[in-house]
Amino acid sequence: PPDVDDRGVAEPACAVCHSTLDPLSYAFSPYHGIGRYSTRGVRDLELTGTHDPGRMPWPDDSVLFGGAVPTLRAWAERAAGSDAFFATVTRTLWTGAFGRPPALGEQRAFEAVWRSLAADAAAGETPRAERVLHALIDTDAFRVP
Repeated sequence: PPDVDDRGVAEPACAVCHSTLDPLSYAFSPYHGIGRYSTRGVRDLELTGTHDPGRMPWPDDSVLFGGAVPTLRAWAERAAGSDAFFATVTRTLWTGAFGRPPALGEQRAFEAVWRSLAADAAAGETPRAERVLHALIDTDAFRVP
C-alpha cells in the first residue's frame, strides 16, 4: 500500500492488514474537518487499487486488543466495537467541529461523549455520528467562543 505518512506500512508484518484496510481510507485522505477539503500535504495516490494474487493471506495468529482474530471480519468487528474506535471517531468529529482536539479541561466531556457512543453499541443500537455531533453541541466547549 502507499505509505502516506512514512510509517513503514510496506513491511510484511504491517502490509498484511494495511494492504486491505488502507484503500478504504484513501478517499478520505484530502478531507480536513467538517465540510472542508485540503490538498496541502496530500500526496498523489494511485487510488484505483490492484488485486495481488500473491499477497500473503490473513495470518491465523492475528491479535487485536489482546484477543485472537482469526479472520479479517473478526478483526473489523473487534476494532469497530472497541473503546479505541469510539474515542477516535469522537476525537475526529470533535476536532472537525471545534477546529482542535479536546483541551485538557474538556477531557471529561470528551470521554462522556465517546462512552455514550460505546454504550449505544453495547445496548445493541447502531452508533451514529449524528448522535455524537448532537452531544458535542451540548458540551460547554461548544458554547465557548
